[in-house]
Amino acid sequence: MRRAIWNLIWLLLALLPQLGRAASVSACAEPSNGPPWLYAVKDAAGRDTGELAGFTPDVVRQAFASMGLEVRLRGDLPLIRCMEMVANHQIDFAIGVYRDPERAKQFAYSTPYKILTPQIFFSASHPIVVRSVQDLAHYHGCGRHGWSYAHYGLKEHDLDKGTSTYKAMVMKLKAGRCDYFPEELEVMTTQLLGKDSFMNDPDLLHVPIAGAVAPSKHLVAAQGTEAARLLPRFNAALAAMIKSGEFKALWKKNAGDLPF
Repeated sequence: MRRAIWNLIWLLLALLPQLGRAASVSACAEPSNGPPWLYAVKDAAGRDTGELAGFTPDVVRQAFASMGLEVRLRGDLPLIRCMEMVANHQIDFAIGVYRDPERAKQFAYSTPYKILTPQIFFSASHPIVVRSVQDLAHYHGCGRHGWSYAHYGLKEHDLDKGTSTYKAMVMKLKAGRCDYFPEELEVMTTQLLGKDSFMNDPDLLHVPIAGAVAPSKHLVAAQGTEAARLLPRFNAALAAMIKSGEFKALWKKNAGDLPF
């Protein structure tokens, strides 16, 4: 009996590190240049600290915390690589993903945590006339590598997707190497928050576009995985945050008085 008790004690001692460690999930996202959505925190010398901050990670962390789960968040991958690793079961979730029919074949989606406003951006120096998505066929458009523009009715080959940052895409537009780029109003409004904004540039114009589907930001997991089976609980946690006002408070914390 005494030996059995000692064996039990040693087993409990061996399990203490695991018992003290919170259950966790992994997630990845591609950071933007700064607040409010999701960005890399930098030190005094301007170097990345490896920490991610912003409205999106705050929401995701809080929702999973209410489920008793800690989030291990990576921000060192472009979105397309992040989604590949989720599809290959190397990471549980990708954050900030738009829904499109091809992606839906591989990924399970959460409810949206933000619905956005489609726009077409162009240079005042080279104005174009677009009223509907059908008009885009008359112009040469550009986009970001790995981004989905299916909600604009655009296929992969319809855009020159050779840029990886918004700054590079704006420069490409101004250089006359493309006539327009599609992007959501909220994304461009919050780019470089607190610095010189693209939206303050008099040469960068934008218009709404009929026929485009308003996209939404989602958390996604590979279909059929344990992560995908957590999504209904995540959805419930998200709904509770919205109802309690915590969701709105997190936006104000990260974006100040910018409209959501």
